[in-house]
Amino acid sequence: MLIRGTEIPTTSADLPVSSLKFYVDNPRIYSFVRNEGQVPTQEEILERLQALEHVRQLVQDIRTNGGLIDPLIVRGGVLEVLEGNSRLAAYRFLFSQDPIRWSHVRCTLLPADIPQALVFALLGQYHVKGKKGWAPYEKAGFVFRRFKSHHVDIADVAGE
Repeated sequence: MLIRGTEIPTTSADLPVSSLKFYVDNPRIYSFVRNEGQVPTQEEILERLQALEHVRQLVQDIRTNGGLIDPLIVRGGVLEVLEGNSRLAAYRFLFSQDPIRWSHVRCTLLPADIPQALVFALLGQYHVKGKKGWAPYEKAGFVFRRFKSHHVDIADVAGE
């Protein structure tokens, strides 16, 4: 993985959901869980994330897809989920429903000693700059092509 011109070695692995930790300095977590400077517990983070609508939607997406499209990005050693805390919360919900089916999750492991500056550069790229969204007509064209050219039923396209 390349972050700010620095090549970061990564490995991919299916890790036990129960072994992963939420990253308490993740900006989303930091902004809604920190209370008077106190560090939240893993259980507090899980509870708050699972109450969010987008996490409930992720549960359905993950279930429909049979897993993640994008793996979690994890700091090796301590197994903190640097990117994908909402997906981890969704996976934990699924795990609580079916611990055999949802026991492991696909992860991209970064080195344990990755500098914080590179972690925050990575998070900034994902969440501040982000990917360019599609305009409404581009979305409509995509849905039309899935239906017309790929012969995907409109109910299935809507589910996707």
